Amino acid sequence: MYLGMRDVILWKTIKDPWTMLKTHGISKMEVRIDPDMMLRFINTEAMSVASKEDGQRVIDYLAEKRVRIEGILLLTKFDGQTDENSWIKNCSAFARQTGVKCIRIDHWKELPTTLKETEELLISFEKRLENALKIADDYGINLALENHGPLSNRPEIMTRLIERYSGKGFRICFDTGNFYVTGGLALDDVYKTARLLAPYTASAHLKNASYPQAVRNDKRDIKKYPYGIHSTPVEYGDVNHATLFQIFREAGYKGCFFYEDEVLYHLDKTTSFQNNGKSGSDIMPKTLEYLKKYLAV
Repeated sequence: MYLGMRDVILWKTIKDPWTMLKTHGISKMEVRIDPDMMLRFINTEAMSVASKEDGQRVIDYLAEKRVRIEGILLLTKFDGQTDENSWIKNCSAFARQTGVKCIRIDHWKELPTTLKETEELLISFEKRLENALKIADDYGINLALENHGPLSNRPEIMTRLIERYSGKGFRICFDTGNFYVTGGLALDDVYKTARLLAPYTASAHLKNASYPQAVRNDKRDIKKYPYGIHSTPVEYGDVNHATLFQIFREAGYKGCFFYEDEVLYHLDKTTSFQNNGKSGSDIMPKTLEYLKKYLAV
């Protein structure tokens, strides 16, 4: 298991991202590709990967910085409003060009209030997912759904998707904070869910939060306990990452954990972490050193 960096966190936090990566010996990065096939967070200007030649320019540019793409992230919705089939096809071609085996996907939509409507939403998503899996498989690429929105932050739904589609290239991008934060799971259930999903995980994100002791092992209303004001750096939050890393190691996971500490965006809002006037660029190095105790670079 090894440590990587999400592009957006670095570029929104650090004035000199390349020096930061070099200082900490981090050479793997997860990049976001938008529907127009542009990367907006690896340079001062967006770079295209729309063609093989464009993709090679990006690969060469990063090689000069001694960085390589280890993960690809798409902000998919699977709501019928975006041509995700073309997007996933083009990104799968680029993934194969870079050697990346799995693309992170998303589904973000508030769940309906009735079970019938929720089931209809899930069936609609499954139809689009199955088609996307076929497209990616033509390039030898898997798709990993992150536990990010209301639908995918429910372990029972992730289990259903695994049962139906793991044989067709469906995988998990396991976010170490989201089940606890935007999913509202009790803390003990986060570890149980990690044990359940670790064997199907192909990618992972790192973040954390801290809640009042009295509610940590309760199923929380996320509107009452919102993420922004309870977010913390990874090493200070309630989720014990040493425990999580051990769970993934025992499950045989050998992939990357991408640093995605969004507290760096919320330092002016969080009440769960006293930053004492420190900026994100002050906090990130300490967290990276903490993570390197458990993860290779």
